[in-house]
Amino acid sequence: MIAIGLKRKWEDTEYDSDDDEPSFGKQTLPVANLPLDFDREPEDGLQYLFMVRRDARRLPHVTRVANPYELPEPVPPPDVVQPDSSHSNLPSELWRSTFLRHFRNLRKNIAQPTIHVHIDPHGSRKVMPDKKERDLWWTFLAGSPELDWNPPKKTKKISKKSRSSKFEVEYDIIDQQNCHETHETWRINSEGDIELAEDNLADTPSSAAQPRSEDSGPMLAATEFRNTSHLLTRLDLEQPCSPREITPSLLRKIDHNLSLHLLMYFAHWMNVHLQHPAEPTFAILESHARWMFALLAKVEDFISADDMSQLRSLARACLELIVRRRRSEGAEVPDNLTSKFDMAETSCWIIFTAVSGIWGQSDLWRDAETLLASA
Repeated sequence: MIAIGLKRKWEDTEYDSDDDEPSFGKQTLPVANLPLDFDREPEDGLQYLFMVRRDARRLPHVTRVANPYELPEPVPPPDVVQPDSSHSNLPSELWRSTFLRHFRNLRKNIAQPTIHVHIDPHGSRKVMPDKKERDLWWTFLAGSPELDWNPPKKTKKISKKSRSSKFEVEYDIIDQQNCHETHETWRINSEGDIELAEDNLADTPSSAAQPRSEDSGPMLAATEFRNTSHLLTRLDLEQPCSPREITPSLLRKIDHNLSLHLLMYFAHWMNVHLQHPAEPTFAILESHARWMFALLAKVEDFISADDMSQLRSLARACLELIVRRRRSEGAEVPDNLTSKFDMAETSCWIIFTAVSGIWGQSDLWRDAETLLASA
């Protein structure tokens, strides 16, 4: 008799049947006993079942997709690691390919959905300016408080003159004693530009009595420049603010179209900075470079010709900034023209490489070689 409490292990048994392996289930049909190297056509069902079970044993129990990061890094040829002297002004091919590979992976990770449910901590509150408010976006990126980039809308009191006058209305005049003075009201139009509002100034006595002379053109242009730049320089006069950084929560609220629109704004701001390099109001900072990098990650692979033109303008602006920086390396640059917060040359190359590599604009590299050779 077997003693109670003693159990035999599976390894202790002398059971050695290949027909009852747990991975293939228990055998119910007869199988031919053939050598393992049998490679002829099966003559009956027994031989066919033997070949099926033999091939099934050769298959792996678990399969997986090959991990590309397990492969050894390709060794570049010597001419890539050490480029020629004529191409020394440009980033190496190794750096470009490595950056583009990592940037494509970043774009895939941002685009793919996740199972995590993101709860917006702001709720329905406005967290960024509207799409077409270019100047308010610049104020927003400067780190100004919400009252500056999200001003309350002003309501005007309207009184009906007559119900039978075909919807003719007139605005109530609040201060009658100031009607003889000329007022200038600046507003932001639908294109995001600042323009002078049309305020029936021709009806006032002062405007009719004082016609504009031809010699007042330069003075008027200077006045317009001061009034236009007031929205951008007011923060510098009051107190310095830390630039606003791009965050994952803000990036989730920005889609493909808004990304292209903001990149168009950045191309405009960089061109303005290149035209007025001594003006600190239009300085392009490293925080702006991080915004451009994040926005490029949200742009789709296929875009229209107009959108591609805007991205090329952005890349050319970065290239022009690199050229001017290198030209000023040998010259003495005043301290007020350079800052440690300005957009660095490395950031310019990152934006330039992303545009030229992701969207197939390789001709920009030839332009870069020509411009840097003359720098």
